[in-house]
Amino acid sequence: MIVTNKLHFAPNSVAVRTPKITKDSAVVNIDFKLLNLADKWPDTYTTLAVISPDGKELLTLNKEINSSEPYGNVFFSVKQPKLWDLESPKLYTLITRIKNGGSSLG
Repeated sequence: MIVTNKLHFAPNSVAVRTPKITKDSAVVNIDFKLLNLADKWPDTYTTLAVISPDGKELLTLNKEINSSEPYGNVFFSVKQPKLWDLESPKLYTLITRIKNGGSSLG
């Protein structure tokens, strides 16, 4: 059983892509969709935080979401990305949050 807030990211809806990547820069595209099972749509925004392989927060993006467009798409660039390979697997982390005012919903 999975217990979620009535407003939450749709299952399997957060997708991260890097359509262009070189040793100098990477273009990152993030898509996501929210589901709202409540009667009303609250004033909501999402926070997307990107964490580098060494644990430093690279950037935080806020995206306002409403009932007419319950999905988001953001693009950004990372300068001199740490590239992944078998000998040195460098992984970035994406932290997604849904916020209503100052409160985190999920």
